[in-house]
Amino acid sequence: MVNSKGYTGRKSGIGTTAVQITSQSIKAGVGMTIYADTGNSGTLYVGFSENITADNSDNTDGFPVAAGAALDINIRNIERVYIIASTGSANKVWWIVN
Repeated sequence: MVNSKGYTGRKSGIGTTAVQITSQSIKAGVGMTIYADTGNSGTLYVGFSENITADNSDNTDGFPVAAGAALDINIRNIERVYIIASTGSANKVWWIVN
């Protein structure tokens, strides 16, 4: 398990099927920040299950992150974070462990 503040990564090819932000076991001190690329074609949704949805169910929708926006998450195990896009397949994010 990586245990490091400032550990960074990128996830590309995010489409309309939920994907894990990383499969690496990374332990955060406080959490992480996710930044959605300004060129993303749709809104990204961030959640903690592979069953998250993109603005189509009150029970399973992730938290919306528009292109160019950032989201801070208080979480210890980064591999628990999943992302899905409302449209497209070339969406990407950058992230840093805090």
